[in-house]
Order: sequence, then C-alpha cells, then structure tokens
Amino acid sequence: MKIGEDVSTSRDGEQDRDLVTVIEHDTNITNTVIHGCPRGFFGPGCQSSCDQCPGKCSEGGCVCPPGRTGPNCQEPCPAGSFGQDCKQVCECENGGSCDAETGSAYVLQESWGIGVRMAVPQASLDKPADAAVPSNARTRVAIGSSGSCQCRVQSTRLCRPEDGKCECQPGYTGRNCSDLCPPGRWGADCENTCVCEDGRRCDHVTGACLQECPAGFTGPGCERPCGEGSFGPGCKRVCECGVRPCDPVTGECRCAPGFHGENCLLPCPEGLWGVDCLQKCECEGNSTCSRVTGACQCPRGSTGEACERQCRPGRWGEGCRQSCRCLNGATCDPVTGKCICGAGFTGPYCGRHCPPGRHGHDCAHVCQCPGGGQCHRVTGHCSCPPGRTGQKCRETCPEGSYGVDCAMSCRCENNATCDPVSGACTCTPGWQGRYCSEPCPAGFWGRECRRVSCPPDRWGPTCENICLCHNGGTCDRVSGLCMCPPGFTGATCQDRCPPGSFGEKCQFSCLCQNGATCMHDTGACVCPPGYRGTYCEEGCDDGSYGPGCLLTCACQRGGKCDPVTGTCTCPPGWDGEKCDRPCPQGLWGQDCNNMCNCKHGGSCHHVTGVCQCPSGFTGENCEDICPRGFYGKDCNQRCTCARNQPCHHITGACKCPPERGHSAMIESGASSARGVPVQGSSLCDPSAAPACVPQALEAGSVAKVVLQAFMASSARRWKCECENGGRCNSTTGACECPEGFYGPTCSLPCPDGTYSTHCNQTCDCEHGGVCTRSGECRCPAGYVGPKCENRCPADKWGLQCANECQCKNDAICHPATGECQCGLGWTGDDCTLPCPTGHYGPTASWTALPPQRTCDRFSGCCICGPGRYGRYCELECPPGFHGDYCTQVCECENDATCNPYSGQCICPPGLTGDTCADRCPEGTFGLECQKECQCGPHPCRKDTGECLCPAGFKGPGCEMQCGPGRYGLGCQQQCECRNGATCDPATGQCTCPPGWIGPTCQEKDLSVFTTHPDHRDRSDIPVEDS
Repeated sequence: MKIGEDVSTSRDGEQDRDLVTVIEHDTNITNTVIHGCPRGFFGPGCQSSCDQCPGKCSEGGCVCPPGRTGPNCQEPCPAGSFGQDCKQVCECENGGSCDAETGSAYVLQESWGIGVRMAVPQASLDKPADAAVPSNARTRVAIGSSGSCQCRVQSTRLCRPEDGKCECQPGYTGRNCSDLCPPGRWGADCENTCVCEDGRRCDHVTGACLQECPAGFTGPGCERPCGEGSFGPGCKRVCECGVRPCDPVTGECRCAPGFHGENCLLPCPEGLWGVDCLQKCECEGNSTCSRVTGACQCPRGSTGEACERQCRPGRWGEGCRQSCRCLNGATCDPVTGKCICGAGFTGPYCGRHCPPGRHGHDCAHVCQCPGGGQCHRVTGHCSCPPGRTGQKCRETCPEGSYGVDCAMSCRCENNATCDPVSGACTCTPGWQGRYCSEPCPAGFWGRECRRVSCPPDRWGPTCENICLCHNGGTCDRVSGLCMCPPGFTGATCQDRCPPGSFGEKCQFSCLCQNGATCMHDTGACVCPPGYRGTYCEEGCDDGSYGPGCLLTCACQRGGKCDPVTGTCTCPPGWDGEKCDRPCPQGLWGQDCNNMCNCKHGGSCHHVTGVCQCPSGFTGENCEDICPRGFYGKDCNQRCTCARNQPCHHITGACKCPPERGHSAMIESGASSARGVPVQGSSLCDPSAAPACVPQALEAGSVAKVVLQAFMASSARRWKCECENGGRCNSTTGACECPEGFYGPTCSLPCPDGTYSTHCNQTCDCEHGGVCTRSGECRCPAGYVGPKCENRCPADKWGLQCANECQCKNDAICHPATGECQCGLGWTGDDCTLPCPTGHYGPTASWTALPPQRTCDRFSGCCICGPGRYGRYCELECPPGFHGDYCTQVCECENDATCNPYSGQCICPPGLTGDTCADRCPEGTFGLECQKECQCGPHPCRKDTGECLCPAGFKGPGCEMQCGPGRYGLGCQQQCECRNGATCDPATGQCTCPPGWIGPTCQEKDLSVFTTHPDHRDRSDIPVEDS
C-alpha cells in the first residue's frame, strides 16, 4: 500500500466507515460558525446559531468540550485522538481504543441477552460488578446479528437501541440519515418548506436562502474563502478530517505530521515520519523514531541523536539516565544495569570479596590449592600453609626446611626428622632433646628413650623373646606373629610368594607370558631371552636379543641375530662373529661355502662369486687373454703398435712377453704349436701352460676337479671351531672367547649374574635386572639406576620409566604396569570417574548406608546442606565455619560469629559492618549500635554503654573526682603516698611535704649530708665528704 492511499477505496467501503451508530449521552449535535457573522451566529452564510452549541461559542464557532469536534461539536474525536480539540494522540497498545475525553484505554465488554457491546473505560472494569457505568460511556449497539445500526455518523442524532432506527439531524433524511433534505425542504425531518425568491435554494438545515458560490468561497458576493472545517461550493460541505484542516475546494484532508490516509487516521509506517510520511528515520541499531518529529527513540543502553553511542561508563538504562551503583571499580551493563564484577569481587553490587576457595572475575573460578593453601581472590595464586610448597601447595617442604614458604631451616641432629610445619624434631631411637642432640640416659633406650616398646628384634611383656621373622618381616610386640613385607609368606616370612603370585600376602596374580617369571614383591615380569614388554608378551625387535630384549645385537652388513643368544646369521659373502669380515680369499656366497674358479690370478667377489680379472685377461673365469688390438684392465685399452707388430696384452708394449715368442704367421683362432687352442693377441706365441700343471691338463674339468679337491682338503684341515665370534689362534687353533661366553669353543654363555671375559665378574643387578656381557644392568619395567635399585618416579612407569602415567586425581601409578590405584572418591582406568551414586571410598568399593541417602563419595558421609555436617548431618557447623560441609571460613572480625548457614556475620554489641570490623560510631553502642551514649563529652563502651571516664574521675556520667586516697581509671588504684603526702587523682604521683622525698615520700630529706662535689645535685643519696 502506498503512502496516501486508504485501506478501502470503494463507495461501499466509505459507507462502512461512515455508517457507525453512536449514542452520545451527554452532548447535542449542532452546526459550525464561520467568521464575519453577527453576534450569536456563525458558519457558512451565518446560518448557524450559537444556541445550537453544547457549550461556549466564539467568532469561529462552537468551542467543543474535550472529546468532541466538528462545526457543531456533533462528532467524537477521530480514532486515535482525544482531549481538547482532539489534539492529543492515544497511546493504547495491541489495538485498544481510548476515551475521546480523557484518553483512558477502553476494553470492549460483551453484555448478555440483547447483544449490547459497551466500550467501557479500563478503570470501570476494576470496580465492583454492581457499580454503575459512567454516564459519559459511549455505547455501540448491535441489535442481534443482522439488525446492526446503519446510521451515518455526521448526520445522525440518535440510533434507537431497541430497533436500530436512525433519528436524523435537522436537514437530513433517509433510512440511514445519509440524504440531504430534498430541494425546497429543510429542518427536522425535512418538514419545513423553503420560501426563497427567484427560485434560489435554501439551506437544508436552517432554511436560509443561499447564493451559489464556487467551491472554496462563500458570502453575499462569494468573496470570503471557506472557514476552517468547511469546503466545496458555497462552503456548504463539512470537512471530515476531525481537528485537521482540509482543502477548501476538494475537502481532501491535510494530514498532520506522522499521519497519512484519506482521513489522516493511519500513522506513519515503521521507519517513516513527517508530513505525508515522506521522511526516512536515520536511527541506528534497533532504535525507532517519532512519527511526528523524526526524533530517535533510543533503546535502553544507547544515546545520541541517532542512538549511535552506548551509555558512557557509570550510566545505563533508557536515555542513559540511570547511574550505576557498582562498587570496587566494577562496571555495569548499559542495558540492564547489572554490575560486572572485577577480579576478586562478587555480589549484586560487587561489594563482597570472593569467598574462600574462589577467585577471578565475579569469583567465577575455583581455587586450585589442594594442599590446604589459600588462593589470592584476584589472581588465584596459592598462599601455602606452613609446611607446604609448590604451585598448588601439593608438596611438603624439602628435607631440612619448614614453616611458611619453607623459609626456616631445621636444626635437628643425629638423623632426626623435622616437622615441615613447626620444625619440631622427631628423634631417632637413642636420642632426645629439643634438637635430638642428647643421647638417652643410662638404662634407657629406644624412641624418646622410653622402655615401653621392645627393640625391633624382641617381643613379649618384658621384651624377653627374640623375633624369628626373616626377609625384613617384623613381629608383633605382643604376640610375636610375623608381619611379612610384600613378596614373602610363611610363619617366619621365610618363603617367597609361590610362582604366579606376588605382593602383600601374595594376594595378586602374575600376568607374565611366554614362560616369564614375575618379581615376588612388585609383580614386575622378568622376561626370558627373546621376549620383552610389560608382560613379556612381545618378541624381540630386530636389533635386540636376550632376557627382556635388553641386549643390543652386534650384527653388521644386514646380518640377523638370534633373539635368544644374539648369534649372527650373516648374509652371503660375509663372515665373522659380527658379520664384519668378507669371505676369505678364494671363497664366496652363503656361509662362504663356495670356491672361486678364477684363472690367471683373478679374484672373485665374496658375495656373488663373479671373477675380477687381472690386467690382460678376460672371460667368465679370466681364462682368455685380451683380444687382438686390446690390452690392460678389463681389456679396455686399445693397442697403438704398428700393423703386424705384436702388442703386450698386459702393458700394451709393442713386444711379446718373455714366455711368448713373436710369430707373424699366427692369427687369432689358430692352434698353438702345442696343440692348445688360443684366443687373444696375434703375432705372439700362445702362453705356455703353468709349470705345475701338466700340459695335457688344460684349463678344463680335470684341472678344476684337482684344484677344488686341493682347496677343500686345506679348508677341512685348518677351519677354526670357535663359536659365538670366538677368535682362533692361527698356530694352535685355541679359541679366545668374547665377553659373555666361555668354554673350549666359546659355546657356553656366562651364567646368570656373571659377565666379562672368562665370566669372572659378578653382576649386582637388583629387582630382576639382567646383566649384559659388558656388566651393564638392563632393568625390568618399573626400575632404573646403575643396579636397577630405584623405582620409577611417581609419574613414570615401564621399561626405562619411559611411559607417562595417566593416573589423575592423585592416584598411585604402578611403576611396572602403569595401572592406577585410585584414591578416595574416584574410579575408572585413569581414576577420572567419580564414584557412582551410592558408592564411596577407593575405587567406589563401599556402599553408603542407609541406601536411600546420598553420600559423599570420599568419606561415605551423608551430603548435608549448608551449615551442617556429620555422617548423618546431625551436627551444626562449629563456630567460625559455615556453608556446605562447613568448608567456608567466616570472614567476621573481632571474634564475631557468623550464621552457619548463610555466613552472615552476627556482630556482638559494639561492632557493626559486614564483617563486624567497624566499631559503633561515636555516641552509639550496643547491638547494631542502636543505643545512644549518655556520657556527655566522654566516650562510652561500645558494647555496654558504660562511660569511659578519664583517669581521676568516676560516676555514671564521670561527674565525680576521685576521693582522697584513690586515683587512676575508675579511681580503682589506692594511693601509696606516705607521711601526709597527697597523690594526684589522675596519675597517683605523690606530692611530698617538706622534709620527705622519694616516689612515695617515705624517705627523709638528707640533703645536708650530700656535700661531695659529685653529688651536689643528688638529694636522695646521703654522702659525706671524703
């Protein structure tokens, strides 16, 4: 819908808006006055009389009472307006309408029976049911569902509620009072006949003869423009714009700023304002603007012409008119005014310090000081109690220190222990004294030099019996029964736990696999050679062998070592204990079992057996000399000799070797004089066969068989029989064993607990540690150290303590397996799960009683509300504590107590303030300082109101001075002056009479004797001249 268009544009729609039945109980409908009329008349043609006005009349016409408008005040204020001249705008919400006179909201109230609906002021609905409806209430009548009044508002005087019949204003007629009187008729019910001359028309209301003037003008000569509220030819038509002006020619309403529509009844849409709603609001955010002025109506928390600024610090609310009430530097929310507390404060106005156990902004963070420390309410930094240290106060003071911040040094002697809190010394047996520096007196012994407990090896009433416990077991000092340490059992702790069990009372089962044994005390698995892992469940990786796979393989060149013995299996071509030597000359392949077959001094590759020929020879077995024209290594070099000149196959010299004569007739492929076919250089005789080989045995199968037989015989003859890398003496064949082996052929590994050459060194490995060939201890899971003497730290476990413990909430981590032993109140693999409901204790092993109660998962006690404690919540918090489980400390000062439930301080008489830190103001005393002192200028006791008289005065109001012989506060002191002296009532100082001196005037004045020059000024020392 565009601006300026009305909701309905049809004629029927206009009738629907105009034909509304209204019964006015306190007004009459009259006509309108225009300017320039005789006194007592007004309106177009001065045809309306002031007598028709319901109230006062002026030159402009009727002065309408509040809630009425129109020329004769016959119309109510248009919808949405009220008051004098209908200039005020209703502020009703949710489609409600307001009283045209007062602006009060109306509520549409249904009546039963005849179907009457009354628009009743809201205030009337709040009255009793039998209270009368106010006389100025407007009643809208609907007769049944089909007999509604159809009377035109402007021309109707009354719609009868019993039948809905319209009673028209003078000058109007018709069923709906919507028709003017027919020409020639005027007045009530159009009963009067016009008497105008020359056939002129008369006014349909008053009968006055009219002159036809053009639209917008009136008067005898049509010289006057239409007055306010009229328009059209002769200004006969009445504007229907309420209090708003209309065009004098067309009657079109001229809307006031903020309204639009045919009758100016539609407010501007959201975001538009001004005349005809043509201006656009320029407000920011979610703010709206006035439809009339365009002024921005800022939401809470913002300000500025365009609501572009947030409230400045310290202000909040609508228009930022509210002042923040936050304390301790806190800021407030600009919309709600809620205080945003800084670090260390809480409460509605941030006026309270964080309670114990909390810190940070608005005390939102829980302190992390589990060691009993107090945390700083702002930073959360832990202030540890005496004897504790560390970031979270979890550690006790290091040995030798104690007190706050562990700053004090212990002074205990003779191996005494020092209390980390107080520094008190706990003496070892045989010593006593504050610092344990004194030995026990003769005849006394033991701890604290008492004889009430027997020595560790004795028991019985007089310690006459000897303890028989072994392996570190202790005996009961009364019964003598042995209490065995973990890993031992039997009447005297003489036996280790049976295989497959370990720990205290041998109650735990071993989990070791693959034939491993477990330590009788810790359960740590001692893996057999070839296995490793917490439970010896894994075989050795490549590169390790032996017990627990703790030994490192020494195999080189890709050799594989036996996971049990560490013996190397060498790849083809390699030999030796560590596979670090190639096959001996003439042998190659796996285990060097293949014999080389290379001729002319060629060598074979120790891995592949391929021949590496010397210079001048070639072929698979180096059996051929270089071909014609070539010489040297691999026959790669070309001869430079002249044609028909020989070329040395090794050096390339242009001459034959000594053993080969020159023969120009011999070509490649010919036979030698000896009948041996030769391939190679021409012009030289073939080389002779080796001297040691018969000429008939060429390089063929027979020679090969003979050579192989010879080499095999030699190998069998001189092969060493040393094992495990033992070295063989080249002369005697005796074996020199490496570390870790012994025996004639080095076939025996060192027995357990020994190492070194000849196995003559003894290992000292503890807790199942394995000794290497070099004597180094390889520790089992859970232990470290040169001799495996140390357990893993608390946060480590496994082999070499390399694994991080995953136990939480101060649980104990098993050093070998990493299993978590949960503390009170926790369960789960890593002790992160709280005990389930109804269970408590370590690993949720206990069930709370009675079962219908909810208990604390740590102690099993019932969960109490604030202010109570005890297993069944039967006890109230002791003085000084309050809150849940009485864990919060009262912040009251001056020995004041606090409410055990709320923590609010209960101040004794004379104190006030949130923490009872303040004394009653001057002149007040008693509980909550509600009483006034009655001591005049003197102060009173803040608790009882008793006057605190200055020294020398007494009485209820300190009005009396001390009597003779008394002095001091309350005159309670007795004067000690002698010999008639008087005492000061305030100080008690004596004023001595003549002849007496001293503090109490008890000594005679002997100044006549004090004649020594050094004592001239001393009247209290009688000294004669020397």
